[in-house]
Formats: sequence, C-alpha cells, structure tokens
Amino acid sequence: MKNNRSVKGRRWKKVDGSCRQVSSANNIVWAIAYDNDTLWYRRGINDDNPTGLKWVQVTGEASLVSANQVNNDKWCIRNSNETYNHIGPSAYYSRGSSWIFMKGWTKWVSVGQAGVWVVSTTNEIFFRIGTGSGVGGEGTGWEQVDGSLKQVSSGDRVVWGVDENNSIFKRTGITVSNPVGTAWESVHGSLSLVSVNSVSNAVWGLDGSLVYRLKKSTNFEVFADRWPSRA
Repeated sequence: MKNNRSVKGRRWKKVDGSCRQVSSANNIVWAIAYDNDTLWYRRGINDDNPTGLKWVQVTGEASLVSANQVNNDKWCIRNSNETYNHIGPSAYYSRGSSWIFMKGWTKWVSVGQAGVWVVSTTNEIFFRIGTGSGVGGEGTGWEQVDGSLKQVSSGDRVVWGVDENNSIFKRTGITVSNPVGTAWESVHGSLSLVSVNSVSNAVWGLDGSLVYRLKKSTNFEVFADRWPSRA
C-alpha cells in the first residue's frame, strides 16, 4: 500500500475470521488459522479498503508465515511430523503457487529487505545467503550468525530480535557487502515478540497482552492496555 508508513493509527478494527498468526505485506496479509495449520491470505486489500474483502485458503499447511512488505516474498515453517524426519519444523520458500523445501530445521522465520533470517529449534540464528538488500528469492545456503535468540524480525538494513529472557536486541552494521551485520546491540525494555516493518522500519512488540510501539527516543511505549480479545 502506498500509505505504508510509520504511523500508530487511531483504533483497532476487528476483521472477520480467527487466526493465531498473521504477516502483513504489500496489499496482502497472510495468516495461519487459529485452530489448525491451514494457510490463508486476505484478498482485496487496497488504500480504500485496508482490511480487504475475504480470506482465501491456499494449498498447504504451516505453523508460521512471514512475508516481505516490499516484494511480497513469503516463507513459512511447516510441521514435519508426517515425514520421516521428526527433528522439527522446516523453512519453506514460496514461488508462485508452489512451495520449495529449504534444508534446515527452524522454529522461526522472518523475511524483509534485510533478507531471510531464521531461528533454529536450539535458538541458533541463521541468514539465508543471497537474500539480502531486498533481492528476495530462495537464496543459496545458510550462514550462521553469532548470538542466541528465540525470535527475529527482518527490516530494512536492520534485524530485531528477543531472547529467552525477553531482552531486546537490534542487529547493527548490515550493508550490501556485509548482509549479516557486525553485532547485536542491546535495546532497553522487555518484549516477548518484536516486529519491524521492512518499508519504514517501524517497530512494534508484544509483552503478554500489552502492545508496544517504539518511539523515536528508542524507548518502547505502551500502545494499548491489552491486546483486543477474540470475543
């Protein structure tokens, strides 16, 4: 959407359906159903109708989905219990209507202009080689990055993350020649989950039922007393 910028909005608007995880991209929102692993996208989103028209189910299942707000690249994690490998979920990349398996076992994936970043089942961090600087695509392999986090979010030349203690970190030094950056910088505050926009680098977060938004002062402010209930 052309109005995709760093604003906090006015109020929450309830959208039909029931989802346990969503990822907002360019004129499309991807979602995982609340009571199963079915994958859906929101059709009809535009500047005049930002909530779209209806949810459309796509082939396949996923436990987590991530989409780039710029080029709409999308990755997901699928449960592998039905296969011969029971180590854990796997990262997949979407090309059109088909899914391509990317070797590597992960519990979190995030795609943005800073490329594809994943967290393994043991909190190891990996970057997908060849996906940085907004290039997109499936990349060529995994490069391990220093640190230990439970969740990451890929923005534009920056990656945010939180560890098992809910401490917040920001990856600095990301450039075209060094897409993995140089260091994790500690950020004041505590969050259970963080999300950065690949267009504006606006940062939002959750801590339990509280919603937070990062102010320019690099301090997180409580944006809502609680997350809107499903009722």
